[in-house]
Amino acid sequence: MCGRFVRKGEPRKVARDLGVVDGVEHWTESYNVAPGSTVPVVLTDPGGRHMVPAVWGFTSSGRAPLFNARAETKGSRRLVRFSKGMGGSNSMASG
Repeated sequence: MCGRFVRKGEPRKVARDLGVVDGVEHWTESYNVAPGSTVPVVLTDPGGRHMVPAVWGFTSSGRAPLFNARAETKGSRRLVRFSKGMGGSNSMASG
């Protein structure tokens, strides 16, 4: 699995559909989003939903980014177990 995806959509419409109150400037279209790329994610706090940039996947020096984990092995992968307590986010993708 190459892990690449497409991110497209008019920024204001995406923000409106997701209920984002700020950060829409982080939305850009891309037809080749790869692991390790900076992608917009939506975080929620008491002030509302905010779109912020984040690196897609877990990165470590000298290794390719880890960007997916199988449900049956996620409990045995140290990095995925570590991230479980950090909360989660959603990345907007299409295709």
